[in-house]
Amino acid sequence: MNDKFCPAPWLSFYVDPSGNIENCCVSRNKLGNIEQGDNLKQVLFYGRNQDIQKAMLAGQELEGCAWCYGKSHTLQNRFFDLFPNRQDPLYEQGKFELRYLDLRWSNVCNYACIYCGPELSSTWANELNETHRIERATKNTMLDAVLEQADTIKELYLAGGEPTMMKENEILLNELVKRNPDCHVCVNTNLSQTDNRVFDLLTKLNNCQWLVSVDASNEQYEYIRYPGKWLEFSDNLNTLTNNVSFNMVFISLNALSIWDTIDDLLARGHKDHVFTLALYNNGTYPGPWDIRHLPVEFQQQVLKRMDRDQYRNMIGWKNIYDYISAGIYTPSEQPWQMLDQLDQRRGLDSSKIFPELYQYKDLK
Repeated sequence: MNDKFCPAPWLSFYVDPSGNIENCCVSRNKLGNIEQGDNLKQVLFYGRNQDIQKAMLAGQELEGCAWCYGKSHTLQNRFFDLFPNRQDPLYEQGKFELRYLDLRWSNVCNYACIYCGPELSSTWANELNETHRIERATKNTMLDAVLEQADTIKELYLAGGEPTMMKENEILLNELVKRNPDCHVCVNTNLSQTDNRVFDLLTKLNNCQWLVSVDASNEQYEYIRYPGKWLEFSDNLNTLTNNVSFNMVFISLNALSIWDTIDDLLARGHKDHVFTLALYNNGTYPGPWDIRHLPVEFQQQVLKRMDRDQYRNMIGWKNIYDYISAGIYTPSEQPWQMLDQLDQRRGLDSSKIFPELYQYKDLK
């Protein structure tokens, strides 16, 4: 199988809270949009997805799959970890069987993490007075299509928004408990909702993996994952006794402190192999929280801080280390403008929370 091949167009689809249909959450192949009248089955079996399959089988590079090219930590690799048979007879043009599902029913979320936005957070949307949602009738049609194939799903990824707050997940999980209890479910959660029906159903599944989002501790946690509370998170984490892993987004604001948070989690008994460190934007395009907006001097401090044995085997560590090691400095006013906007809207003071960064604020 050629290196441009990925199983996703044969066994996966992703729908975001605005109705956009993709092969997975990082692809940009623009298969269609259910809110604009596109039929999900038509898209997968007869539409743009067929062009994607044909190109992959021919070994062609796809612009919409650029997120995974040339990276050590990719969703493409994750698909092959889950479905290692590269000679599966399914991989022919025109075939599709739902085995991996990543469906964001809505953007409902009680957090407005600074690297997120209104498309994936209703709290962000409310703050900016925007609307991003799939209409109820469309969601019902989509839910019916998923429930028809609930028996073939091998891997279910629940994210959002905050997946434990979504009614559709309750309906789907209830069916899986009855019809497909061995389905592996990975729930990417901020762990703020531990006393509802979705949380209860997740605990009843035979193979539930808790992928807990956390990027910092104490007041930095509360700024980055606004309006989350660190002590509440810490208490809720203690309710999970097994199958816990951590998804941590590496940005300029936590470039030094994220390692202290990891040390705390390691001290609680979690092992290094359960950590996934995600480089902000995967290093593919600039944004306000890119570490390259801070001087090489600061980047060197981060390299020194992260270059320790207890971190090196963590997924994504090398990707981050190599990215910083390039020594690229791209000065920008964008981080400081964004911090100022967040401070004003949320009544916060980032200069007191991230003093190690503010020494570089006026550096040109």
